[in-house]
Amino acid sequence: MKQIKTGILMTFGLLLLFPLASADITTGFTLSNGGFNTDPQSADLSLVWGFSTGTGYDINDLLSASVEVSREDLTGNFINSRLSYTGTHVLISAGPSFAFLNNGESRIKPAINSSAAVRKEGLFCLSASYFSTIGGLSDRDSDYTQSQVNVSLSLNIPGAICTFSFENSQFSRYGDYSNYLSLTKDGRSVYQMEADLYRKNIPFNLLISLGYKSNRRVFPSDDADSRDTAAYGHIFVGAGTIVRIGKKFELKALMDYSLYSFSLSGDLPADIIPDFLFKVETEFIYKF
Repeated sequence: MKQIKTGILMTFGLLLLFPLASADITTGFTLSNGGFNTDPQSADLSLVWGFSTGTGYDINDLLSASVEVSREDLTGNFINSRLSYTGTHVLISAGPSFAFLNNGESRIKPAINSSAAVRKEGLFCLSASYFSTIGGLSDRDSDYTQSQVNVSLSLNIPGAICTFSFENSQFSRYGDYSNYLSLTKDGRSVYQMEADLYRKNIPFNLLISLGYKSNRRVFPSDDADSRDTAAYGHIFVGAGTIVRIGKKFELKALMDYSLYSFSLSGDLPADIIPDFLFKVETEFIYKF
């Protein structure tokens, strides 16, 4: 508990050190009914949510710093801090992170995050990011690992920015379930195309997306019900907007819903999958 308080105090200390006159504050929230139950023995789907808040500021024309506190609906809780370099055609960032209050663990677990991008202003941007806890599954009582990988390619065309992206998230944890020690793995993969439509001097953008998502839960080899993997996939479409309110406020709202869903394993019957799968995402940016 002392480690957690120390980590949180350090994070807020970093926030207070940022010159507010040049800082951005970003807060986001997500809600979906396509996540697996928090009980690792269950194959049922339920409501899951995520939250993030962070700030960043420009140190000079080339360097910037940021810190973010997040609860991701699959991988859990973590804090990212990073230092970023922005050149004419290259963007690079990296920094220390730590995970906390996951899988009943009170200790802080170290992690790392990094990203890189190559871009041509007004033409394209190819980017990749990575986050992972450090140390593996060393403690067989209640240890866990988190990881996220994102790759995207954005193309600028007249009146729109088209982005093709891939995301893969993993959360693995040990636990004592039904009097035996086991390892359960949750994973999610998302392939998505998104168009950000805009017009000059219009204070809002229209977002349209189309993609495929798969969720899976891998049960331990000694599962009491002899299950292997519970998994499903669905094709989804989404619509949303980005609204700019004056020079300081920006609001993003997006909702995607399933066009067609299907089971990918016998351990998750099709009738368990909700008829209407959805995800709601909101993000608010305030510029001092």
